[in-house]
Amino acid sequence: MDTDLIRTFLTLAQCNSFSTAAEKLTISQSTLSHRLHQLEEELGNILVCRSRGKRNFHLTEAGLEFIPLAEDWMHLSRSIKGYRIHQHGHEPVLQKTAQ
Repeated sequence: MDTDLIRTFLTLAQCNSFSTAAEKLTISQSTLSHRLHQLEEELGNILVCRSRGKRNFHLTEAGLEFIPLAEDWMHLSRSIKGYRIHQHGHEPVLQKTAQ
């Protein structure tokens, strides 16, 4: 699961608007929709109920239940990045090894 997918979902839930969320994430609405669809596919759940031809949407029960998990994911991701920087003084560079 990709952190960008989680961030996209949380931003959409917070903004309650596809256009505002896309603007805040500096991505197109099409990219936002694609990321959301990817996340829903990975989770096997519909998170957002969209009204065809309308700008309205609402979070499904699964979407509402996923918010605290997504927030935990983002917190953990930030903690891991902070740990890596603390341990190395900077973002570590991974070396590719010959196999």
